[in-house]
Amino acid sequence: MNIPESLLLTHCIATISFLVATLVIAKLRKVIHPYLATANSIAAALALVNTTCMIVNLIIAWEASPDHMFFKYRSVTFLPLIVIYVAAISLTLLKKLRATVLFSLILIIVYACLISNTMAYLIIYTFNPGALSVSWSYPWPESSALLFPLPAAAIYSVICYHIAKRIHARQNH
Repeated sequence: MNIPESLLLTHCIATISFLVATLVIAKLRKVIHPYLATANSIAAALALVNTTCMIVNLIIAWEASPDHMFFKYRSVTFLPLIVIYVAAISLTLLKKLRATVLFSLILIIVYACLISNTMAYLIIYTFNPGALSVSWSYPWPESSALLFPLPAAAIYSVICYHIAKRIHARQNH
């Protein structure tokens, strides 16, 4: 899992945690729409970085393989992900849409499916390394990297909450 994907996973965990917290804490309900707009904007920027990394990875795969087999394996995985990421980023640009709870939940599902799709692909080819060429190298994440999103989600939630609180205060005065 690369850094933008783990940060998107952090976004998913933080947003779900915040939505659950709004059910319990009434003070958070006042800033839910600025929070979601801020968090979804940050997630769109992370998705853009991840999409750029995937496009660069495809270009490298095209140049690395004279018979383009490596590119074919890579493009089968990355092209649908790139299209979905671009659609999610495009929809996030709509100001009223990115601040709604339903859209945020749909984005969380989309990002979680994209991240789990990549992880499922890695798990399948880890068990069968002969299915791809020898030059295929995709490092398996360390166990500490899998725990990274939990404390990062807490920090992400606090940052987004403070930004949302300032936006809410600015709108009310």
